Amino acid sequence: MTTNEFTLQFAIRLPDGNLWLSPLSGAVVTWSDRPGAEHVLEQLKIQAASIGLGFLGTIVYRYCTPFIDETANGSGLVDELTAWLQRETGGNR
Repeated sequence: MTTNEFTLQFAIRLPDGNLWLSPLSGAVVTWSDRPGAEHVLEQLKIQAASIGLGFLGTIVYRYCTPFIDETANGSGLVDELTAWLQRETGGNR
């Protein structure tokens, strides 16, 4: 397997440990970039403050791999993810 399709996804974790869900679909809301998630988190804090509450949500992230065919044995995935992480972080993770 050779790919450059590894990505990060960002979400908002609520104070109770759950992730913020879309009120329309009930699915976890994710962003492909941190600034997008931070913007919404700030909006949630502003809305909470307008009614006298604090909002203690935080930004969390996860590593996402490309889709893998169920017949693939996955060999090389860890090596490729490690190489990707080193490229993305300069080897600091």
